[in-house]
Parts: sequence; structure tokens; C-alpha cells
Amino acid sequence: MVVSNNMAGDGVVDRPLTVLHVSLWLLGSGGGGIQTYLATVFRALEVRGVRNRFAALMPGSVPEYCEPDAVRLGQAGMPKWRLAWQLTQYLSGAVNNVDIVHVHGALGWPALCAWLVCRRHRVPYVISPHGTLYPWFQARLSWRLRLYSRLFGAAVLHSASAIVVNKPAEAVVAGQAVSAGKIRIVRPGLRQKITEGRGGQVRPDSSFARRAVFVSRVEPLKGLEVLVRALEILRSHGLYWRVDVIGADVQGHTMRIRQMSRQLGVEKQVSLHGYLSECEKFSLISEANVFVMPSHAEAFSFATAEAIASGLPVVVSSEVALSDVVREYQCGIVFPAGDPAALADALREFEDDCFWTKCRYQALACATAEFPLSLMGERLESVYRQTIEEFQGIA
Repeated sequence: MVVSNNMAGDGVVDRPLTVLHVSLWLLGSGGGGIQTYLATVFRALEVRGVRNRFAALMPGSVPEYCEPDAVRLGQAGMPKWRLAWQLTQYLSGAVNNVDIVHVHGALGWPALCAWLVCRRHRVPYVISPHGTLYPWFQARLSWRLRLYSRLFGAAVLHSASAIVVNKPAEAVVAGQAVSAGKIRIVRPGLRQKITEGRGGQVRPDSSFARRAVFVSRVEPLKGLEVLVRALEILRSHGLYWRVDVIGADVQGHTMRIRQMSRQLGVEKQVSLHGYLSECEKFSLISEANVFVMPSHAEAFSFATAEAIASGLPVVVSSEVALSDVVREYQCGIVFPAGDPAALADALREFEDDCFWTKCRYQALACATAEFPLSLMGERLESVYRQTIEEFQGIA
């Protein structure tokens, strides 16, 4: 194990910290969820002078934010148990040249492989659960992951030197599995610049009073049905909202949303764009008046954070992890998850231009305080160094 946090007599670190990140796969900066987090955390740590290496169980392509020789990917066409064996062999050699291992996701082969190797080589590791400890996530597990969780899940969590969560509510959930002393809260930052943008400045179609945007995967968990029903309720009151839906289809759910929109008579108000590039996505966000995230469960929601950083007021369900931030900064409205009437009422509030303007300025204040990339990098590096120091003291 490399000891890169040795301190010289003047208190200066003598060489950079090296972190090995381990995950299921690495798809690139637009993959959502853990993939978006990885793209963000790599940039945040590099600014701090931290060296990042990465190992994935599954095959994929090296994204633009990684040096090719710092990434190890799985091979196509192999069963997961063989990929896990190869990952274990790789980690056994790689951990001798890093200071700490950061495991992304608390379930499955990557966490198990990292646990076994780190225990054997006496290297500290931290885990970012990325929502995998929430009850709603556990309820969706396959029988294989439920069996894994029962056999190894507790051991993997308890052996970790720290559990890194992104909000107090996730800390409460993690506290049911590990001692509170192991839990560290580090809010994810954003790579985008915090800017006022021009949301709501332009109304491209005079037949619509307002324009909303939704960005996420198109699947039942995201609550798009609630949004479509809210549009029907608004329409019955003479209010015509247009919604741009941006996100990849999951198991044909886009077609179900299209059919539902047609049945409720709001099909002309719902534009289903599918997956878009970052440039195309932010172009539509800049033309919207409000961002809507009606999800039934959301561990963080980078899309919501990006909308806030664009100066866009947000309407989120009570099950979105950032709902506490929205309430605290009053940069939007939080409505009860699964309630289309409450969502319609929330959108109706933004017919008031004064209220919309107030939320917009509050959104920028929220982003400035909560989502700077520098703050994420500083806090995460502090977690690493404290973890290494404590681990060495125990050893």
C-alpha cells in the first residue's frame, strides 16, 4: 500500500493521493446515476491533485474524462462470475499501488471483489451506496442479489472504513446497517457552470401558457404517468402546459406514456424526445419555465441539480432526495409523490410571474451553496485522508 498522505515537518503532503474506484460499469458522462457521479467525482478530485484509477466489472468504453491507461474494463461475452474472477485478480495487484479504494454501489460482484481483496491486502476502502440501501431499491432486487445481500452484504458494509452518502436522509438509512460513526455526508457537485441561463425568457409556442421539462430514464419508477394526469387536470381548468420529456426508454415505457397521453387528450402537449446529447438537453432546459421530477423514488437526481444550477425553478415529488434542499432554499415546490392533483396545483403556482422569478433567483442561490465542484472535491479528499489515517492507526 502506498502511503501518500505522509506529512512532512511543515505539514505539507509529500505526494499525491491515489484512489482506485471500483464499479459495475463505466458508460460515460451521460449515463445517469453512478455514471454521472463518476464523471463528476473524477473532475472534482483531479482539481485537488488526487490521482484517479478505475476498475469496472463489465465491458464498456473509456470515457473522455479518464486517461486510458488508468482504466480497467471487463471483457465482452463472459459470464459475470468469470468477470468477477478477473476483476479480483486485477485488484490484487492494483491495490499495492493505491492509497484507498472507493467502491460505488453496495451490492453485487464489484463490492464483493473489493471487500475480499482489501481485507487480504489490508487496504482501506469506502463505499458509496448510491441508493442501494433504500427500502425501495431493496424491494426491486433479483433473487440473486437478495441472496448476496443476506450472505455478504452486512460483512461488506461493516468492513468498510467509511460509508459516503449524499444527504442526511440516506445517512439515516445507512445508520440501520452500520454505526453512525462510519457515515460521511458529501453532497455531489456539478461540472456545469452555475448560470442564470434564459429559462422562461422565451415562449416558443403561444398556444401554451408555460413549458416544463423532465429529464431522466422513461420508466414507471420516474412517475411520468403522474405528470401526464396533472396536464389533463390543468387542461380542464384552461391551462395548457407543454412538457419536453428527455430520456432513454426502458422496456417500452415511452410507448405507454404516448398511449396514455393520447387517451387523456394531452398528446399535443407531451413531446417525447428520447435520449439527447448534453448540448441538446441543456438547450431544451434553457427554453423551459419549470423542471419537473415526479419520481416515486430518487436517490439524488443529478438532472434536478443541473436544472437548479441553470436557474430553473423545480417541482419535485417528496421522494426525490433533493426535496429537502428545494424546501430549504424555496427554489421550487415539493408535492406528495403519486398525487397528480397536487402536481397540477404546484404547476399552477408558476402562472404567477412574481413567484416564478423568486424561485428562479433562489435556485441560483441554492446551486451556489450546495453544488460547487470544489466543495465536493475538498470534502471527499478529507474523507479519504481521515480514513487512511484512522486505518493506519488501527493497523
